[in-house]
Amino acid sequence: QQMQAIADNMMEEILMKPFAPPEGSTVTAASGRVNYDQVSNYDGYGQGLTGIRDVEGNVIPGLERYTVLVSVKPAALGNIPSKDALRVIVTVTAPGADPNLPQPIVLTGWRTNPS
Repeated sequence: QQMQAIADNMMEEILMKPFAPPEGSTVTAASGRVNYDQVSNYDGYGQGLTGIRDVEGNVIPGLERYTVLVSVKPAALGNIPSKDALRVIVTVTAPGADPNLPQPIVLTGWRTNPS
């Protein structure tokens, strides 16, 4: 249940961002999650991070053993061309090789260009 909640919250945060950057935006993924201003900024989020973090980058107590990884890539969605659709994949894992650990949670969401 904890892993599902982590994945749900991350997906909701991402999909609430605009498809395209605001005019004049210079934000990149390296700017830090607190500054993200479009869905694409999240691509690669979580690589090299240990523990679930809040938007400001602080590890959330009690969630140190989990990891989250985000992929955001252009992809066609039905009649919507890939230039106007982004596939968002959020993966949450509990690290370790113990077969008693829960399997990763993987959520897939879509953000389309409303223009």
